[in-house]
Amino acid sequence: MKTLFAVSENYPKLRASENYQCLQDNLKEPEDNITKYRETYNQSIMNYNTLIQTFPTLLVSGLFGFKEKELFQAIAQIVVVLLSHLENSYRNPTYQSF
Repeated sequence: MKTLFAVSENYPKLRASENYQCLQDNLKEPEDNITKYRETYNQSIMNYNTLIQTFPTLLVSGLFGFKEKELFQAIAQIVVVLLSHLENSYRNPTYQSF
């Protein structure tokens, strides 16, 4: 969301908008939750990846086909979508998002 707020610096009218201020306030809690749960998930994945590469579980994980998992990094994609919708609604007040 920092990207969203950084981009808004280029649009003074947008920053002054009551709707934008409301959006900023409403995005704070979900952003905090996403961050918290992403960190928890990623820590679990790192533990899992370490476990399947460590002896003796390495033998079992290889035997049963356990593979490394990727960390969650989708927050940048969410920001891009939000920025797109915000920009469209700013340019066209009749734009219907989501």
